[in-house]
Amino acid sequence: MDINYYAVVDFAGYSKIVDIIAPDGIEVEMPYEISYGTDMTLHLGKQILHGKELVGYVTFVKIA
Repeated sequence: MDINYYAVVDFAGYSKIVDIIAPDGIEVEMPYEISYGTDMTLHLGKQILHGKELVGYVTFVKIA
């Protein structure tokens, strides 16, 4: 596979891209409450997350 273009995105860029692509947020199912290592608490169950919250989600939740 030839890769002609690529982009490097840090967590700040990830947050901004998510907010541009999905301005109304993205619905996720939280398998457990997360508060360790984040500036917020992500609660158990379905919720709508935006850029900064999704960074916490993808950093701490193992997606099977």
